[in-house]
Amino acid sequence: MEENHELDLRGKSLETLSSDDIPLNTRDLYCSNNKLTILPSDIFHGKSKIWNIDLSYNSLINLDFLLIFNALGTLDLRHNSLMIDEVIQLREIHILHLYLDDNNFQKFTGDKSLAIPALLKRAWTIDGIFISDNIKKRAKEYRDSLAFSEGILAARRKQTSAHQKDSVSNLVSTFLGGNTCSFNHPMKFKTPEGITLSGVTKKPQIERLAFLSKTSHFILPEGDFYDYFGIALGILSVHWLNVNIALIPRVISRAYWSLISEDLLKLENWEQWIVLSMIDERIKSDNQKEIDIWNKVNLAKYLMFGNIPKLGTFPRLLICSIIYRNADITEEILNSEDMKIYLKFRSSGTFGSPECDFDSIHYEMLADLPVNANRIPKKNDIVAIRHPYTDEWVNSIVAQVGNGRVVLKVDDFFQQMTLNSMFWDGRGVFRENKRADDNLMSSSLKKSTKTFITIVDSIGDSESVKQDVTKFAVPLPPCAIPAKNVIPRDDPSFFLRAGQNMLNTSPFIDRKKRASSQFRGIVDPLPPKRKTHVRAAPTRRPTQIVDSVVNISLGQEVGPGRRLRKFHVRVVSTSTKKPSYVWINEDEIPPEDVQRLLDLYRKHIESKMIIIPGI
Repeated sequence: MEENHELDLRGKSLETLSSDDIPLNTRDLYCSNNKLTILPSDIFHGKSKIWNIDLSYNSLINLDFLLIFNALGTLDLRHNSLMIDEVIQLREIHILHLYLDDNNFQKFTGDKSLAIPALLKRAWTIDGIFISDNIKKRAKEYRDSLAFSEGILAARRKQTSAHQKDSVSNLVSTFLGGNTCSFNHPMKFKTPEGITLSGVTKKPQIERLAFLSKTSHFILPEGDFYDYFGIALGILSVHWLNVNIALIPRVISRAYWSLISEDLLKLENWEQWIVLSMIDERIKSDNQKEIDIWNKVNLAKYLMFGNIPKLGTFPRLLICSIIYRNADITEEILNSEDMKIYLKFRSSGTFGSPECDFDSIHYEMLADLPVNANRIPKKNDIVAIRHPYTDEWVNSIVAQVGNGRVVLKVDDFFQQMTLNSMFWDGRGVFRENKRADDNLMSSSLKKSTKTFITIVDSIGDSESVKQDVTKFAVPLPPCAIPAKNVIPRDDPSFFLRAGQNMLNTSPFIDRKKRASSQFRGIVDPLPPKRKTHVRAAPTRRPTQIVDSVVNISLGQEVGPGRRLRKFHVRVVSTSTKKPSYVWINEDEIPPEDVQRLLDLYRKHIESKMIIIPGI
């Protein structure tokens, strides 16, 4: 029995290809980076074992040669000259991985993520994106829109003549085969893999993911609850909020993230779905707080149907809560709709400093909050609040009340607030109690993100202090701010009121009473008070630059046989020229900065060595 093999014809400058050039037992055909324009329609006749085809980086304008296939594992047609006329020829083929990026038709189809799934219902992944049940549903709705019809007509190779009087929808219906008969290709054949693939195409999403997992080579290392929790929320933050996948793992599971980040960042969208399904099967906990939060994320539902939670619901609010605790948060994220909803919720209550620990996150998101309101709104009551986007007064409807919190329906999103942040105004509606410090937390965070330490390109350069201080930024997380620098109350007038109260004489103290002066015997002396040493986090200012590295020590273990490196760095102020010493962890800075610190430490060691010539 002949073994299936691959045929590699990449970069051969081929202008054509014949059936005789492809052996009968070929399974994988790689023919990218050539000059192919049209291939013979019978090129794959008799090649019943073909499963993966790579024709990227060519100039193809016709796909008739693919009509013989019932199913394919991978079809790569990126960087060709295809129009929508050729794309619809793939409608009847079950394709596990289809790549169509950078073709001519994409200039006209508009929303690419919905137009192609609306046409190719049998493609499992398109350009690396898993076509979930939710995407299929939205694509079906998009297919009935005018934008879809206009885009399809504009993307045709042969444009409709000017005298054509038919409607846009009728023209598209005719073009897509709505008024024609469909026939099976006389030479179409099915491989065992193709039969299995076509049988699972119409199965529920969770079964398609199980089938896809067999094609993934990613291995998820063993971890604890926080390791899996951080990675899962990192992937969900990409799928739902389109933010950097590393923001959440760097807060929740920093060591585990350092171990798998290199491999995880290479994964396509469909492989991220596979990782989520692995985590859903493995994650376990005996802590009730952890179980409660994980159940509210409801990852199993997302894997089952692919529905993205609405703005303001618990899963998205939880993601924003953790991202808010990351020092790498950007101005763009702070101005996003999700973050504005979260910041409004946070400003409605007194949650204290955003600490980077699970208890702080659980208290903010799920704990029972105290209620001081005399009247509590009920479901379907009207509450007047300031819109989190525009800051204008709008009416919202109560969707849920409990745990000292209220969830409001505003337009097409939900807004959670504390019950203490609203009052009954006596005019038939509840009203938000507008506070003067609504933006205190966001402004405080914006200031804290400007705190960083810089590394110069060349220590030997006397002009190094004049370099751009924002080039190598390592911002401090909000939780690294010493407790002594955190304002204990949200209200700025707290200190004024506290100072005035201290001057008042308490009416509850009897100042005429005196201690007894009678002899009570000799008592044991009280032990001296133990002095408590509080270690504050080092302050890193924008005016500090790295001068040298005096030592390197090993921290916690981040992988088998690998420990985190900690650099003891001497920094110099550009304004006062005074030196100071700080510790920098390896995972707090980019890899290129780590290499610079290693080079500086090597120079430091060499300067301490005495070299005797001739020995």
